[in-house]
Amino acid sequence: MDRQKAKREAKREFWRQVLADWARSGMSKSEYARVHGLKISTLRWWSSHYPHWSRHRGAAEPDTATERRSDTDEAQARLTVGGTTVEVPPGFCEQTLERLLGVLERRA
Repeated sequence: MDRQKAKREAKREFWRQVLADWARSGMSKSEYARVHGLKISTLRWWSSHYPHWSRHRGAAEPDTATERRSDTDEAQARLTVGGTTVEVPPGFCEQTLERLLGVLERRA
């Protein structure tokens, strides 16, 4: 594989991961870009050209479980803070989770 092709593929993989992370984060594109130091215009371009990279499936979760297994056999955590329950899918953005938990703790 030549150098340019490898660089192109690395860039595509980076943005595939960014779009998947953004989709899991629940944030708007502009908020996600700001939090992660990305240009909003670049995030918009990639998401418009590769929308399938940011799709994630939604599923009803059991009410009593504290952890469940997904199709890929990764754990999904369920956290309760101040009476609010948050379900955290595998690979969820750590920075976003920290911000969310901070908001919930302040409200509790």
